[in-house]
Amino acid sequence: MIAMKFGGTSVGTPDNLLAACALVRDQAARGPLVVVSAANHPDCRTTDTLADAARQALGWRASRSGGPPGAGGLEREARLLAARQAARVAGPQRALARDLGVEAPETDLLLADFETLLVGIAMLGELSARTLDLAMSFGERMSAPLVAAVLREKFGMDARCRVSWELGLATDDQFGAARPLPGREDEIRRRVAETGGEVVVTTGFLGATPDGRVTTLGRGGSDYSAALFGAALGADEIQIWTDVPGVMTTDPRVEPRARTVPALSFREASELAWFGAKVLHPATMAPAIDRGIPIRVCCTADPRGPSTTVGAGVAGEAGRPKAVAFRDGVDLCSVWTGRMVGVSGFAAKVFEVFGRHGVDVQMIATSEASISVSAAGGPAFRAAAADLRPLGAVETREGMALVCVVGERMAGAPGVARRATGALAGAGVNIVMISQDAGEINMSFLVEGRDRDAAVRALHAEFFGPGAPA
Repeated sequence: MIAMKFGGTSVGTPDNLLAACALVRDQAARGPLVVVSAANHPDCRTTDTLADAARQALGWRASRSGGPPGAGGLEREARLLAARQAARVAGPQRALARDLGVEAPETDLLLADFETLLVGIAMLGELSARTLDLAMSFGERMSAPLVAAVLREKFGMDARCRVSWELGLATDDQFGAARPLPGREDEIRRRVAETGGEVVVTTGFLGATPDGRVTTLGRGGSDYSAALFGAALGADEIQIWTDVPGVMTTDPRVEPRARTVPALSFREASELAWFGAKVLHPATMAPAIDRGIPIRVCCTADPRGPSTTVGAGVAGEAGRPKAVAFRDGVDLCSVWTGRMVGVSGFAAKVFEVFGRHGVDVQMIATSEASISVSAAGGPAFRAAAADLRPLGAVETREGMALVCVVGERMAGAPGVARRATGALAGAGVNIVMISQDAGEINMSFLVEGRDRDAAVRALHAEFFGPGAPA
């Protein structure tokens, strides 16, 4: 059995969707369970458009004055607004089904429900995280039945759509970033078995609380859904089908000479995902690691082309990095005080402040008299920095970037740090902070945001460019 996940681009045009379904047909003997994202049409990224439509409805209500909810004129205007916003999704979705020549009755029913939801948001002037999750859920809920219809009508397969919660995927109620409830594997296996051998097409990105409230797993969560189903069903392999040829040595938009990495360990892939590599969702690896299931990242448009296999037991040579990744929007906070010299517990006070504000710390550097911390910038980070002032002198720097070199056993060979820092110096990049983890898997550099591209290109040329030293 295999789990096959298809991203939004893979199901966003007739040609791409047909290519995806052909891949499912070709894997029929392996008993595929298919997980799909919302369609990314050429002129409409469905999930983004759904979320924006909900916010437009909220903004419209905030701009109105006079007339209690339910007043005739106000309600008519709300319905007109909802119809216009829903049409932004309806047009591309209906055109996709029409161009494919398949019946998709679920589309009209779901669009009607979405339009009703927008009317409610507009009339009430309220858009909670729970309601936003419900709004964004319509993309996958339209995409999955369409893929199932194409498999039936164009490829002659016995395929049926089952929304993720119908297959037993239950989550907590952290709307926008829900996490699956433990111990649901038996329920998932039972419900999939009840389909009687059909090719099951299900929704990525979505779950539901035990009492039926729709949740999302966070953006990019369709990968996570595939891994959860694959792990529960004991899959031989989890396949992630996307619009790029696997995991690249860096983001090709920054360095066009980036190439596919043939194999990654689970730790390397997890590190790259956390540091911002876009191909895999950061949480994807956990269920696969728990069950030892390999993940293969492939390109829908070139299924026989390069791909990346992520699995246990994949190890490169000591000192040979696998990729360069980066994170933007990083801020730095430094605290100086003489009160921490020789005093235990000072660092704990600093990190308690960051923890209280929900700040996920990325890099840490300490000396006898200072602590420097980097994290994603934003209101929470700024509030934490302000609360640190009673502890000492505080300085913050905004708009930084975190650039890292990732590879197993990098500390096992002398010279890697020298090569990395030398490459950055040669490119005129100033290193603000540096860190190498004790697990010997990443070397990270905090640089000014304006230097990010230069840093990425310099590191990539040093370790992956033509003539790079072995």
